[in-house]
Amino acid sequence: MENRTDAFLYPGEPRLRELLDDPLVHMVMARDGVYPSEVLALVQDVARRRANQCEERRAVA
Repeated sequence: MENRTDAFLYPGEPRLRELLDDPLVHMVMARDGVYPSEVLALVQDVARRRANQCEERRAVA
């Protein structure tokens, strides 16, 4: 069964989790003072907000 987020992937495109597990990405993020947990929290927050907006639009329609 296709994951809902799989619909947004292009063939060969890595998942966010795969990118955040990459050692080179870890080095760049460490240099910039960014942590994978912060990125995941941000993405989850944006996803929740978008889902809420969609629900609100459906309720108005």
